[in-house]
This record gives sequence, structure tokens and C-alpha cells, in this order.
Amino acid sequence: MNKIIVSSNTGNFKGGAPRSLKFFLEYSSIPKDRFQIAIPHEGWVGSLRQELNNSGFSATIVLKHTDKTPFEKYLFSPRIWIKRLYGILRFTKLYYRLLKSHDADVVYLNTIYCLIDGVIGFLTGIPVVCHIRGIDNNIAGIRQIRILIMGLIAKKIITVSSNTKKELVEYCPMFRNKTYYIPNGIDLKSVQFEKNRVAQLRNHYKLEDKIVIGCIGLVCEHKNTLMFAQIADSLCAAYENVVFLWVGDYDSTGESAQVYKDIQERFKPIIKTNRLIFSGFKNDIYNWLELFDIFLFLSRSEGMPRSILEAMAMKKVVLSFAIDGVIDLIKDEQTGFLIPPYDVKKIIEKLENFIINGIDKEIGTAACEAVKKEFSLERTARQIDRVLFDTLKRK
Repeated sequence: MNKIIVSSNTGNFKGGAPRSLKFFLEYSSIPKDRFQIAIPHEGWVGSLRQELNNSGFSATIVLKHTDKTPFEKYLFSPRIWIKRLYGILRFTKLYYRLLKSHDADVVYLNTIYCLIDGVIGFLTGIPVVCHIRGIDNNIAGIRQIRILIMGLIAKKIITVSSNTKKELVEYCPMFRNKTYYIPNGIDLKSVQFEKNRVAQLRNHYKLEDKIVIGCIGLVCEHKNTLMFAQIADSLCAAYENVVFLWVGDYDSTGESAQVYKDIQERFKPIIKTNRLIFSGFKNDIYNWLELFDIFLFLSRSEGMPRSILEAMAMKKVVLSFAIDGVIDLIKDEQTGFLIPPYDVKKIIEKLENFIINGIDKEIGTAACEAVKKEFSLERTARQIDRVLFDTLKRK
């Protein structure tokens, strides 16, 4: 049987993209044995391969090892560049063999960062579908080259935000007739929490009678974790009944570890007194979300953040910067609150208003209804299936 080769850019089961991939595959109408998932390396923070195998999918590790060197070190070490180049050449050879051995019909890239996989598929004559879940804004030159190459090799492109689609078409008109906006969806059946577990957490962190302002994500500059801590420091000094809770780990390499270290040093008083809490990585997200009164999202840019969808499904009031993806999710003052990007003063004013005057729970209820109506996983999977089927027909 010819296969649809699905490429992931990571072996970790952590973050939005790997979870979105697993959920799509589970809800797709395409038979499980039609998919062959190619994973570049085994995960060191959770295992995507194991998660997919447990769900009945065939997932292959292309390389046995991975290069975890922080990007900055490449700039100063030719030896590391040579090592990296050797890894790319090995990956190319092994991935080509994988495509040939499964007589692939389509290569589906789970993110734009699977560019090498896409180029190999294109040069092999296999149609490529690319799912753009988010684009790194930090290195503009590399970003533009990546987008241009993807525009040349992909038959179809899926974006998770309408604004990303608009930007792609403005940047390169060749995207116009092959780009589809398909928002993320969540598994509504899994939106539940365990009362006993939540009670244990409340008791452990002494959260009774507290207003809990929380976020879920990797501790890093991109997620503005330092800004979260600064807001916590300001409001905890003024209000005794407020606790800030960050659910998510930090990466032991690169800037993520440095951000975490800086926060631990700068905000010791509120961390010691459990006014600012870092829980680490957690799998039982809905138990932790149940602790939140307000979901505070400060990312610099996103595709379409799954954590916000999960918070909305739990009827939480979401306060976020008005960035890409989020503006597709939230109707300001109807299903959440949008603040101009980086306007910390307005964020604090809005939070103070909630603390003093209370939280409008009807906003959370409206948010939940919006998720049920527009952002179900069934709907997302059906739309992606349609793109894949159409690609197969036109092969």
C-alpha cells in the first residue's frame, strides 16, 4: 500500500506542534496504516514515537542521534558546522530510502521547519503539503529563504492563522492559490479535570481564596516569561490575594535556561513565598488549568496557541496580546480580552480591574461555546484530510 509520509521536526512530545500532529492523526478519516511517520531523532523530553506507537501508528526514527547544540555556537565553531553538515547528509540519505521503501504518495510536513524533508520529497517527485504552524520572526533572512523555498516545492500549504496566510500571499503571490487557512482544534472529549487532584494542588500551593493568574508554555524569551514575572512582582506587592502560576519547563540548553536562572535570582522573595510558582512540565494540563482564574498570554508571536484553546474550553477568562493566531481565536471583550502587543501598562490595568471588581464569568462561558462551535478537532482533521485527498487526486 502506498503511504502518506508524515514528517515531524522533533522527536519530543512537548509543545503545540507534536501534540497537534498526534491529535490530527487520531481524528483523521484516513486509515492508520496509510500513514508512516518520520521522526528525525528520539525525543529527550517525552517521546513522540512512543506516543504515536501507543496510538497504533507506525513511526520511524530516521537518525539515532541528534545535535542539541545551541544555534549561537555554530557562529564560532567550524567543527560544529562540519558535524551538522554530516548529520544533514546522513538524514537525506536515510529519508530518501524511507520514501522509496514505502512508495510514498504524499509528503506531509507537520511544520515549516521540516524543510529538508520537503526538498527531498520534491526532488523525488512526490507532492509536498506543508503545515505552517508558526514562523520564527527572529532571523528575518533565514525566515524569508525558508518561506520562498517552501513556496517553490509545496503543492499545498496550510496555515493555522488567517493573518499568516495573508502575509504569505503579500510576500509571494505564488502562495495565493495553494494556501489554506485551517485553524487548530482541540479534543473536546478530553476537556475534563480530576477533582481530587485539583484539590491536592490547591492545598499544596495554598491557593484557597487566591486569585490565580496563570500561563502554560516553555520558559523562554519568546513566551515573555520574564515579563510575566515582572507583572507578578508588581501586582503581588500591591495585592495579598494574588498568585502567579507558570506551568511549563525550561530547555536546559540556550537562552531558555538563562531566562529561568535570571528569574529565579531576580524574583526570589515572591518565589520563596509561593506568590510566583513554576510547576515544571506537566501532562495533566486540564487539572492545572482548573486552578487558574485568569489565563495570561504574553507571547511575542504564535501560530494559533493550543494552550489558549484549552483555557477557553475550560471557561477561563483569557487576557492576551493581540498577536497572530490569537486574533482568530478571541473576540475582544466577548470571548476574552486583547491588549496591544507589549503594552504592559494596559495588561496591569486590566488585571487590577479583575482583582478589584471581580471576573466576568460569562466571558469564560462564551469562550467555551466558541471553541465548541469553531475549533473542534473533528472539524480541523476533516479540513486537513480534504487537502491531502485533493493533493492525491492531482498527483
